[in-house]
Amino acid sequence: MYGGHDLIMSSNICAAYIQTGGFCPWGYACMFLHPVLPQVGPVTNPPQSSGTSNQQTKPKKKKKTERTEETGGPKSLPANTSAHGETSKKGYKKSWTITILSAKGGPESRGGQAWTLEAGYLIRQSNDIKNMLTNQTKVNGFVKQGKSGTLFKLDGVEAHHFSLFVDALRPGRRFDFSFDDLKTIIALSSDWGFSKIQTRSMIAIQNLRPSPVDKLLLARRCRIPGWMREAYIMLAVRTPGLGTAETSGLGPTATSIIARAREEVLLHRLQALELVDSTNQDHQCESPSRACRETLCEIRLGSFAKQTKVPRQPEEQGRLVLKHVSKLGLELCDTCKSDAAIGRTISALDEEIRVARRVCDQEIGPQNSKWLENA
Repeated sequence: MYGGHDLIMSSNICAAYIQTGGFCPWGYACMFLHPVLPQVGPVTNPPQSSGTSNQQTKPKKKKKTERTEETGGPKSLPANTSAHGETSKKGYKKSWTITILSAKGGPESRGGQAWTLEAGYLIRQSNDIKNMLTNQTKVNGFVKQGKSGTLFKLDGVEAHHFSLFVDALRPGRRFDFSFDDLKTIIALSSDWGFSKIQTRSMIAIQNLRPSPVDKLLLARRCRIPGWMREAYIMLAVRTPGLGTAETSGLGPTATSIIARAREEVLLHRLQALELVDSTNQDHQCESPSRACRETLCEIRLGSFAKQTKVPRQPEEQGRLVLKHVSKLGLELCDTCKSDAAIGRTISALDEEIRVARRVCDQEIGPQNSKWLENA
């Protein structure tokens, strides 16, 4: 014993210092060693407490993230989720897909084809498809299979036609389709409410310059008012009449309207010739079947009709029309494109267009009021 201290025989360490956890009554005057004890002093407690608090906060954030994954956030809609109920636009952006099955026994089905498409992309393109997937409304051409709302079967649509339509739906796809392919694409886009695809198809078809009969048939099939009236007027004004195949395709109702309009236009031409003196007779077109007149009529009803400022003088109108002819890559015979002839031709053509339009208004009514079907 030494002043209340017990000496650890194996070393010179103060037993009192160790037993009291770091307190020695002799302090620095003690003759024994005071080693550094492993206990954490009060000075180091605040940083340790702060570190412990940070460690507890991080697991909370992690648990919060895990809870979002378990419940399923807006972007975690699985492929087999039903289309019922409310879903935000972000909800069907990537993960929600639908499957379209072809009808069995199609020309290219080989037992049946299947297409897997993003529902979100289709919904943004067509309100009709959106209603079919979200509100379970029916759309012609699709039959729902099962109760999931993500499986459909084509009804009355051939597999290769639907493949063509899907190809046209691809973002960034160049519309370098043939005229026959475009007729299929524009028909399906009109039936299913894909307005952007329909507009692109219309532009591509216009660039191919189809015949007035083809445009009239497409206008009736796809409900395009502008094409319908334009085709009726062109068929009434052009020099050659309807052929047998054209009459068969248009049907008796449309043929009767065109015949009546042509009758009024020809009568107007005869009356105009009687008022023209012998020195100012209408020129003779050098192209076969007077095709220049049909070309000029197409321009007057198309691009030229969109002009905001149209010159009043026939000569100035003629020069403006010639610019449109050159811009579209069309050609006129030397006689028709001369300065002396172009002005008179445009003036006479405008009068005939007014006559034909008046007959169409009487027969089919104002635009969008009545649609003619094959009869």
